[in-house]
Amino acid sequence: MTLSQAQHRAINCMDRTTVVGILENYCFQCYEHETTSELRDALRSNLEDRTIDTCVLDT
Repeated sequence: MTLSQAQHRAINCMDRTTVVGILENYCFQCYEHETTSELRDALRSNLEDRTIDTCVLDT
């Protein structure tokens, strides 16, 4: 699945706490040494492969 521009924008506007919260709700571990950009990329990747449902972007 390819993310839309609006979905990319929504991810880019998320703060680190929000991104970490979504990833951790899906049982991904997040570490302090990972940059916010890396965590956003992880979120994008998991949304694209449908491991994480895109409904998380509607919050």
